[in-house]
Amino acid sequence: MSRSKIEEAYYASKIRVNGQKPLKKSKEIREEDEIDIILHRNLDNPKFLTINRIQILSISPAPGGVHIKLSRDKNLIIEDYADAWSP
Repeated sequence: MSRSKIEEAYYASKIRVNGQKPLKKSKEIREEDEIDIILHRNLDNPKFLTINRIQILSISPAPGGVHIKLSRDKNLIIEDYADAWSP
């Protein structure tokens, strides 16, 4: 996703890090963190959300930057968060 799309999702409260809404855009991410981007409430059951999830598998220094290995799940259906999401 582009930076502008991420910023748009942040201000629409569509981003969760380990199930929690980040308070700042500059949240530090660590190995094993799960980053969710909420796409929409599930149409069949409103208690569930459809999300894209990224899990950080490893972070290591690389020449000129950082090497990040991740896993991505598209269109994952999960139960709504403890602090329920509202569009």
